[in-house]
Amino acid sequence: MNILAINTVGPACEIGVQTAHAEFCVREEMTRGHDARIAVLTGQAIAESTLTWSELDRICVITGPGSFTGIRVGVAFAHGLALALRLPVHGVSALEAIGVEESENILAILPAQRRPPDRTWWAQRLNDGLGASDPVEIDEVAVREMGSSSAVVVGLAPPVALPVRFVERAPSALAAASLCRRMSKSGGPVRPVYVRPPDATPMASVSSKPVS
Repeated sequence: MNILAINTVGPACEIGVQTAHAEFCVREEMTRGHDARIAVLTGQAIAESTLTWSELDRICVITGPGSFTGIRVGVAFAHGLALALRLPVHGVSALEAIGVEESENILAILPAQRRPPDRTWWAQRLNDGLGASDPVEIDEVAVREMGSSSAVVVGLAPPVALPVRFVERAPSALAAASLCRRMSKSGGPVRPVYVRPPDATPMASVSSKPVS
């Protein structure tokens, strides 16, 4: 099975191609501008794999949580490409994309708000790499409590030393592709995972009433 995987939820635009025998990845660091580069990098990844577009079997996209703009760009591009190529599209959370190599009772964590004193983490319980619960945003106390009752904690930047094994790992397109292999053939629909509302607020409407 040949899988194209998209990761735009962090500070990079990353495209992976995984075949039955090899893996290829193109990655470009960025915090914005994913929309301008994602198609170019996807073409580069396909070229490096020497596959043709018609040889792809599935598309996988990391759906969040993470960068709001990156999530929207990645999910929309995955849907558009899947429609054009008539392929199934699968969604993998950013937390599932770091726990794929572990087994049961996993807590996956990633930094959410990084500025003290209001530091928080995205968290999700996993079994065999797949979400056993929805992603949530939790504080340091909850990380300690949930981590202590887990067999292993996987991810980035734990706030405290935990009494269980910790594996440092970031989400990756190729990890998402590996997880996608376990999923049913049909795929979709894929929806973004935001967990909380965006920080930005809509602009107030400007009145058209003339000033007297």
